[in-house]
Amino acid sequence: MKAEIREQMCQIAFPQSTSLKPPVVSGNKKGAKKRGAHGECSTTRSRSYWQHVEARFPDSQSSQTKPLTSKQKGERIGKFTPTQELHHHIPLLNTMPLFMHPHIDDIVNVKGDGYCGFCVIALDTRKNADDYELIRLNMQKEISLHKETYLSLFGSTERLQYINDAFFPPLRTSGHGIAPKEKWLTFSDMGHIIASYYNKVVVLLTKNEKIGASQTFFPLRGTPPQDPASKILCIGKVDSHFVYVNLKKDCPLPPTYKAWRKHCTQEASSWESSFIDRQAKFVELMDIEKGEVASKRKVGVGDSKDKPLSWCAFDISGQKCGLSLIFARNALVRVVGLPLL
Repeated sequence: MKAEIREQMCQIAFPQSTSLKPPVVSGNKKGAKKRGAHGECSTTRSRSYWQHVEARFPDSQSSQTKPLTSKQKGERIGKFTPTQELHHHIPLLNTMPLFMHPHIDDIVNVKGDGYCGFCVIALDTRKNADDYELIRLNMQKEISLHKETYLSLFGSTERLQYINDAFFPPLRTSGHGIAPKEKWLTFSDMGHIIASYYNKVVVLLTKNEKIGASQTFFPLRGTPPQDPASKILCIGKVDSHFVYVNLKKDCPLPPTYKAWRKHCTQEASSWESSFIDRQAKFVELMDIEKGEVASKRKVGVGDSKDKPLSWCAFDISGQKCGLSLIFARNALVRVVGLPLL
């Protein structure tokens, strides 16, 4: 006991002889921990493959890319015109006449289940393509209430009955849920039914005239509203499928379906007068587009091995040009455009 007391007294008197050491201070512990080297339990995301590549090649083009200022961003965006963006994003635009492309605001596709035509009408009138059954019901109501008018338009009771039956649900559908063909929307039979019931100008727009020409259908009765141009429903036809086409204001419109003038009432006959100029423009542009296609197709007509065709002139898109055609036997045809003097 005395030895322990003596040892403690020596440590107090002579502290340099003690074996005790002060605690080690690691540094300032105040504030948040600095984000330094990753520990084993770090939640920091590891660098991606491309970041590793850029670290290995600091002189590459990607590493030299600098953030754009707001001014530079504005200059970059300004290089793209609305027309370029429009043509890039509109689906099925190439299925419409070429001259109509600048006049189309959008094309909305619908399900190709046999009811696509009615879905397009529902999309325009009710903003919901799934309401197509109500559209069929309304069109059947229209044809029932004005049976004599449509009998005169269709020309026979059999045709009237066929169109009327198309609006009723099918007795059966295919294994894929596709409606039978006799239940499809058809033009020109149903164009005036749509126009008359909804009091709209119905436009059928198509590029392929083998499946039907582009036409405009007006209501068979009733006076037009103050602004008839705001009552346009455009239905695009792509082969056996229908799509919803949003047209721009004051765009060209197809010619009127010929039977309308014969079967419309006197008060409804004024519908067409508001669109005559636009229809004339459509016919003019369509003729130009057809002429261009026909010109390309007819190049070489009259040519033979003994008497080659040396000069031919065409009127394409309203501008005259000359085509120097140099033909050689068993050789490639070369076409060189030359201006007319």
